[in-house]
Parts: sequence; C-alpha cells; structure tokens
Amino acid sequence: MRKMMFNSNVSRSIVVMVLLSMTACKESSLQAASAYQALPKGNAPYEATLTINLDVTYPSNKRLLGNNIQWVDRGDELLKKGTTDFSPAMLEKVLELKPTVLRYPGGSLADLYRWKHGMGSVKDRKKSSRFHGDGEDTILFGTKEFLKLCQLTGAEPILTANVITAPPSETIDWIKKINFERITDNGKPLPKVGFLEIGNEPYLIDDNKKELAITPQEYAKKANALVKAVRKADPSIKVGIPLRSDDFDGMPVTPMPGFNKVVLENFSGKIDFAAVHNTYFPFIWADLPSNPEQIYLASMASTNVVRKDLESTRKQLKMYRKESNIPIAITEMNSMFSIGRGKTDEYIQTLTGAMYIADLLSLLSQEPDILMANFWSLTGNWQFGAIDQQGRERAAYKVLSKFHEMIDGEHVETSVAAPSFNIQQTGVLTAQQGVGFISSLGTVIKKEDGNDTLKLWVVNKHPIKAANLSLALGNKSVKKLVTETLTAKNYFSVSQAKKMTWTTTAGQAKGNLVMLAPHSINLITVEM
Repeated sequence: MRKMMFNSNVSRSIVVMVLLSMTACKESSLQAASAYQALPKGNAPYEATLTINLDVTYPSNKRLLGNNIQWVDRGDELLKKGTTDFSPAMLEKVLELKPTVLRYPGGSLADLYRWKHGMGSVKDRKKSSRFHGDGEDTILFGTKEFLKLCQLTGAEPILTANVITAPPSETIDWIKKINFERITDNGKPLPKVGFLEIGNEPYLIDDNKKELAITPQEYAKKANALVKAVRKADPSIKVGIPLRSDDFDGMPVTPMPGFNKVVLENFSGKIDFAAVHNTYFPFIWADLPSNPEQIYLASMASTNVVRKDLESTRKQLKMYRKESNIPIAITEMNSMFSIGRGKTDEYIQTLTGAMYIADLLSLLSQEPDILMANFWSLTGNWQFGAIDQQGRERAAYKVLSKFHEMIDGEHVETSVAAPSFNIQQTGVLTAQQGVGFISSLGTVIKKEDGNDTLKLWVVNKHPIKAANLSLALGNKSVKKLVTETLTAKNYFSVSQAKKMTWTTTAGQAKGNLVMLAPHSINLITVEM
C-alpha cells in the first residue's frame, strides 16, 4: 500500500487547493462562523414525489463509466510481481466492473512518463521517475499491458501525453507505434487510441516537483507544437486540453489565476474536448467538524458545485474559442475528505463516498455535453481504487458496476419534489442552500411488445429519515416493482461498507409508493 501523499496523483490537486484557499482567506472565515445545527431527530419518514415524463427521452452515455490506471507499482498491483502477467484475482474484478474508458499512464505520473521504457520483455524494461516522492520504478505495466487490458474489458483508451519533460516527437512516435505500426498480442493487433489529453494538470504547482511547473503561456506554446504534430501524424485522434477554473463557486483552486483565458486565447489548434478535474470534494484541511453529519451533508451537496463549475467552464469556452459546443471530459472523478488525518482519510471507502459517486453519475448523465467521466482510480492507489490491493471490491465499485443498468436504454426526464437542506461552508465546499434530499435519474428500456421497463436511480441523501417516495407515471400503470438498495447503518463506517451488498425488495409498492431507507442508493425497476 502506497502512502497517498507521496504516490497518489490527486494529492497534487488537493494540496494546491488547500494552500490557495488558506492563503485567500483566513482559516477562521473558511470554517463555519457558527456551530453546525444538526437536523431534527425523528422516526417519521418524509414525503417526496418523483415524476417521470416518458415522452421526453435523451441518449445515455456509456463513457461515464470510465476509469484511470497508473503505470507505477505494476499498474497499481494489477500485474503479478516481477512479471507483465495479470494477477487473476485483480483481472477478474476489473472484467466484472467493465470500465468503458481507460486513461493511462496516470495523472501527474504522465509528466515524467517515458513510454519506450515500458516496451519489450521484462529484462528490457527500464525505469521512469515517480512523481510523488523520490526514486524510480520499472515500467512493467506499459503500453502493451494497457492496451491489452482495454481489449479484455472493451474499454476505449485515452492517453495523457507528457508535455512537460518529453519532446513532441516522443508522443508522436507513441501514437505511430499504437495506431499505425500496431502493438500485437499473440499476433493480433491491440486497440488503437482515439483520445489524447495534452498534459495532466498544468495549472498546478506541486511542492514535490516545483521544477515541473510551467506558465500558461509556456503550456500553450508546448500544446501548440504537440497538437500540430499530432494532427499531421493522425488526424483522427480527438485532442483534449486541461482546464481549471480560477475558483469553485468562490473557492480559489489554482495558483495560476487566468489560466483558462491565457490557454484558450493562445492555443491555435482545434480543441476536441476540455479535460477537467472538478469533483474532489468536500476536502477538509483545518479542524474537523465535531458532528460527522456536517461532513456527510457537505458531501451530499458537492454536486451543486460541480454543476456550477461545468457551467462556468462552458461560458469560458464560448467566450474564448471559435469552436461550438466543445464537450467536457472529467478525466478524474472521486470524493476526497482529508489527507493524513487518520479516520477521515478513509471516508472515500465508505457509503458516503459511494453515494457521492452515485449522485455525480446522476448529474453527469443529465449534462448533454459530457464526453466521458473517469473514476480515480481502478485498483489500489491509497484509498482511491475501486478495487483494493487484494482484489476486493470497495464501496464505489458497487455503484460503478450497478450503474451499467442505467446506460442500457434511453434516459427519461425526471423531476423530484422533496424537502431540502442548507449546509454551511465545509472544507473546500462553499455554503450551499436548498439542496434536495433526493436526486434521481430515469432510464427506459423499450420492448417490442410495448411492455417497457423503467429503471430509476434514486439517492436518498437524508442521513436520518426514510422517504415515502410516490412515483408519478402519468397514465402508465405498474405491473411489477422491484427495489435494490445499497446502504449501511453507519454511513462513515469502512468495515460496514466492505460488507455492503445490494439488497432486493420485491412487491413493496403500495400503489406507486416506494420506501427509501435513510442514506441509501436505490435502483427501482418498474415493469409497465
């Protein structure tokens, strides 16, 4: 198990956010001005209504179930030690998860990656530098292993180019090797690459590798040179430019204010997609709230800020670019609670972390311009991997795997009438008002006989109360209703999260009424 501060890419993004936030405001003002007021206790369920408009449909997006894999540590323990062979236990879980996109060779690790060091037999492999901490690691999980995993899972590959320490020619040779010369396995060609991200997080400065920081002007110059060469080598590749808003709903999040403006104005090539990392919430760096409920509700409100940042990014793209409707790729996505604080570091692995991912998937499914979303990350990697170092499912795995059922058909319009809550500023999450206790997403699976199936992805965010949820289906009648629920008694218990399973309740609907457990994720299947 690798210590997060030294080996996980996300530390770069979060630590910078913390330093910026603390510099911009005094710590006392960032924390709550008054003590958190807990929600009223009570056993009575609250009432809510979910209205489904089956006449309004829109496509589902299978690329929302993408993932990340790093080259270090044998692909985060995916390979058997000292070999380029997959660990059977790890591979089995990855195949069951069925990631639809895989991003490689890492986040910050891409800034030091040399792809040729990871080619050939084990004895021919060379070392590349780690990003976090000192030292080097032999690239056993190289390009061939990555593409083979894409082939086995059916995932589309996306590469993150090294624009910091490698010349453009190195990336061009990489693309030519993959897409034209082809890399083979047992004589059969492995997948081509259709997406290329031009760097990882050039808008941040990491204390561990300050020498790698570049200005927005320098980044734009490097990106121009690389993309020009890429377009000439393979015009079919979709090129993505990393962007970072100056702030997330008022919270400073980059040491380079104006990064987006400078890059978007100075990048001369065509942008096929914008790559953002705007989901690591609610991260708390100062005194932890005395009531865990505050942290929980901050997590449940965090998609509000993600939505606001997506809109802010769209406005900047329209303001500074000639291309119309540039899609957005969230190439890293996960929750984050604390670093080096003990118990709260592990909250990523709890039901709360899983509920945040479930809520994000609902949000992103309803945003029409999202190209992809890649969970950070696939295996191992401190608290982050959907699969742990021993090949066991973590809480997020149970959400990501179940969500496949929501992309099998077309989405339908849903709206919720339910009570809401307010939450004061908590960590990097700014104060949010009027957050609904229920989020929803609908999918309809059409059948030739007209007996369609409706899938409803419903998150009850209330930490204490169950919900009496009424389903409003217009003139459609319910023939059969089955609810699958993922929950735990303690929403911040890692041990309980490890034991969680989707429990099925059939025939519980009285009329069109469904009972949702407190702090739960629910998949409701309705036969109409």
